[in-house]
Amino acid sequence: MFSDDNTGTTGCFVPARFDHNYFWYSRLGAAHTAGEDVQKVATAAVGTKDGNSNEVNDTVSCYDSAFVQPDFHIVAGSQCIDFGVAGTRLDGSPITTDIVNGTRVKGAAADVGAFEKE
Repeated sequence: MFSDDNTGTTGCFVPARFDHNYFWYSRLGAAHTAGEDVQKVATAAVGTKDGNSNEVNDTVSCYDSAFVQPDFHIVAGSQCIDFGVAGTRLDGSPITTDIVNGTRVKGAAADVGAFEKE
């Protein structure tokens, strides 16, 4: 759940705090509508990356439905492959493995989410 003062200058909804994120609607047939909170941080049109490489899409998930949710393995051909950034820990050291101890970056960039696509 997000918490914000709704001004876009403090709290969670500050666009500069969001970078390389992919937002979508998980319910089949659910559509993106005007005035939703996600528009405060992903500022481009639906299906288009904004200046911070955030993107919103309608019902187009990155995740593999073969896995029981909330398991976030990425499906082959997903927009989330090579769409993320490899993070760093608080001490500045790079994050080199994913959640299952696999190599974090296997392509041009890190994948969005906890799992790197094999």
